[in-house]
Amino acid sequence: MILTAITLALLTAPNTMRVELYREVQRGDPNAGANKHVASDGKVYGMGKAEQRPFIQRCELTLDDTARAGLLQQKLTYMPYFRDSKPEITLGTYFEAQGNADKMRALIPVSLEKYLEHPDASRANLDTVIEPGTQGLSSVTVVWLDGEHWYVDRAYYRFSSFDPGKLQRGACEDVIEGSFEQFMRYSPIINARRTEGSPLRQHPKLGMYRDPKAPALRLDKSAGMPGTKSWELTVLNDGTYGYSRDARPPAGFDPHRLTQLLIAARRAGLTSLQSRPAPPAHDRSETMLRMTIDDKLVNATLSGDSPPLTDFITKVIRAYGLDG
Repeated sequence: MILTAITLALLTAPNTMRVELYREVQRGDPNAGANKHVASDGKVYGMGKAEQRPFIQRCELTLDDTARAGLLQQKLTYMPYFRDSKPEITLGTYFEAQGNADKMRALIPVSLEKYLEHPDASRANLDTVIEPGTQGLSSVTVVWLDGEHWYVDRAYYRFSSFDPGKLQRGACEDVIEGSFEQFMRYSPIINARRTEGSPLRQHPKLGMYRDPKAPALRLDKSAGMPGTKSWELTVLNDGTYGYSRDARPPAGFDPHRLTQLLIAARRAGLTSLQSRPAPPAHDRSETMLRMTIDDKLVNATLSGDSPPLTDFITKVIRAYGLDG
């Protein structure tokens, strides 16, 4: 009998299993805007607002050997918002179905058609990550089986009795500068579990469905004068990246890095750039960016006349260790 990697993992509850909590924290100056002004009438007026600088903090929740061994057998209850019914399953069952369209179809809805029948106003407060920008969640729990399989709680299922919030917090770090709403919109970790590989499960508020293995961002530098360097970077929608046209072989998997860049591109207003062909380069090196942000294609060449584009490309170069 030949055991697949995921079957072996499901049998052994590997040490690579981990539970993570993501939430928004504020890193702005708490004293900003605290100065007071006393007017001639004796009234005291505040001089401004506290600085808002949200980050997404990731905390690893501690699993002892007993908790890890029993985690795959924890029961999952189907969320009540999809207007159908599914049997209670285990976390292990969910992992086993990932990547298998037929098995996953038996566990979750084929589409979001019934879910979207709920009025917008009521969906805005549901405690499910399926709804972008929901006010019903302030944190999200992710369980990793290994580097390729993970479960996001409160997508289509929630833990029945297991409460990750009762686990002791281990190491915490800030992984993304941005709000919880931005994280929930752009993170490949969240979006992969929303659709489970089907365009029919793409929420309309998130725009067009994107294949996880299709490019999210390409940055190419052509060689100029003799002795100058050239390179190619491709980042896929799932966060995998590589230094070739198709990201093969992959150099790494870092969904947070891609999330940060998508947030930065949106913040920099790159969606307003007009795509235009590059002028003749002759012996000059060129750096070309191609990416899609909120269904808007950005296809631009670094020319020095767009500081936001220059700053963003510099962020990409630094993020992936390229030689600018």
